[in-house]
Amino acid sequence: MFARSIVALALAAAVPISAKGATTLDADDLLAGTRVVPVAITLPTDDWDALRRESRGPGGFFGGGQSKSFTWHQGRVTIDGVTIVDAGVRKKGLFGSIDSVRPSMLVDFNRYVPQHPVDGLRRLTLNNNKQDTSCVSQCLAYALFRAAGVPAPRVGFAAVTVNDEFLGLYSNVEAVKKPFLRRSFGSSTGSLYEGTLADLVPSSLGKLEIETHDDSRRQLERLARLLEAEPPLDLRALETLVDLDAFLSSWAIESLIGLWDGYTANQNNYFVYFPSPGSPARFIPWGADSAFPAASGGMPGFSRGPSPVISAQSALANRLAFTPGVMSRYRARLEEILATVWREEDLLAEIDRLETLLTPHLSSAQEGMPKSLETVRGFVRRRRDDIEKALADWPPELPSDYRRPMVSTRIGSAHGSFSTMQRSSADGDAPSGEASVAITVRDEPFEFVPTGVSAYPFVMGGRAPSTQALADAPIAVTVSGTRGDGSALTLSFMLDRRLVRDSNTDLAAGGMLTEGPGFFGKGPMRIVSGTVALTARGADPESPIAGSFQFVIDENSGGFNNPSPKKKPPEN
Repeated sequence: MFARSIVALALAAAVPISAKGATTLDADDLLAGTRVVPVAITLPTDDWDALRRESRGPGGFFGGGQSKSFTWHQGRVTIDGVTIVDAGVRKKGLFGSIDSVRPSMLVDFNRYVPQHPVDGLRRLTLNNNKQDTSCVSQCLAYALFRAAGVPAPRVGFAAVTVNDEFLGLYSNVEAVKKPFLRRSFGSSTGSLYEGTLADLVPSSLGKLEIETHDDSRRQLERLARLLEAEPPLDLRALETLVDLDAFLSSWAIESLIGLWDGYTANQNNYFVYFPSPGSPARFIPWGADSAFPAASGGMPGFSRGPSPVISAQSALANRLAFTPGVMSRYRARLEEILATVWREEDLLAEIDRLETLLTPHLSSAQEGMPKSLETVRGFVRRRRDDIEKALADWPPELPSDYRRPMVSTRIGSAHGSFSTMQRSSADGDAPSGEASVAITVRDEPFEFVPTGVSAYPFVMGGRAPSTQALADAPIAVTVSGTRGDGSALTLSFMLDRRLVRDSNTDLAAGGMLTEGPGFFGKGPMRIVSGTVALTARGADPESPIAGSFQFVIDENSGGFNNPSPKKKPPEN
């Protein structure tokens, strides 16, 4: 049943209708991925400006607590010629996708008045594809999950305009809400949790966001205690709490497509659903704009290398990997998927179809899509060989323990001022400019002697950025300095370029205080977040930028700060 092509999977979900002239819309049509649907949003000008300005920055993303919600605004949305009044619109996204020029957005039809304009859909999830510069990773990834029997969102495409300003191509991802649950599991009465930089262990359960009923909390707590218990893992008890066959399928697909920001690789971007009290949990993938990592160059600042054939950073994946017999089951499932689901010709044909469909709807900021598509094609062509080489030397080395989830502690504050001339890139001469910095850590002065300031475009990904990407990139301000003993220190933060250019107010900003040179540096992961008041607002190379800042400092532990040594797990 897995032998259907990706093209057939996409078309099978579609109902061949057009909503033009209709009074209601249909989810099957909007999420078919067979056409680009026009979506026009109208908001009061002040509301649109406020929506664009909202930001989390690194502090909101890497912080240990729940991320704050963005503000809802009331507006009008026209989808494929059908106008919906009094809809709710807000920004969405975390560190990688946040943007003030082309923000990702949620459109909630029922936020202000009861209405059901789309049969089978309560909201639009409009992703700006900032991380997925190929614009196809989400569509391809979720289709592969579904082909392997894993419930996953459908993905349509939208050409988005706000207040008559064309923003370009967006991915319209099916929300994991009650309509999705009813379609995927036959019922929406179960308990749903969302995991964002959190794991299924006791210390991290408080970070899981409760999406629906909380009737399965005891099951979740039992699972957490089981995963934290001393080895050996009680596999029989685990299988009463987790649908293990379904998880093996999800795990194999995450690894196959290089989903570096999902549950098994990064303890991030997933849902856990208990369909009914006493039933085992099912995993639902999310955040697939990090799939096919060649499309986005991987996470900035971290050398990733080839995507592993199996990821085991999360507690469930890691404990299973070191349980006798499980690696053989995982391998069998991976080989089955490789033989029946991963069909290169079908995938490449689908990429060609999507390129033809999507190219006419790109904005100038998306001009790099053709080049990114070539890297996705390369990933597809190479992946089978990568997998088969790893299988020939089975089992691979894996982290010897699961990664402790990220936690954050407030440790101090920083304030000061800076002034410099902007560069066209991060590379260049030694830092110039001037800065004054006062830092307190754990109630004690923290010695920081500034030696220079740099300001340059911060561009994600591993390839040379396009002209438009440079023009839209945040401004990274890096204050280089030393301790009294001469060892290097760096205080870095990012500013939204559009707001630097267009706003007259203080700006939200976030970044890092690191040991050593460079934006990411080394040593403890200390996140700075707060506000910057600019006195010189240059937004282009060779223009001045200057101001003062007020930051709090949070120190993170766990997460990718806490790698474990590797060893080979038992195969049988």
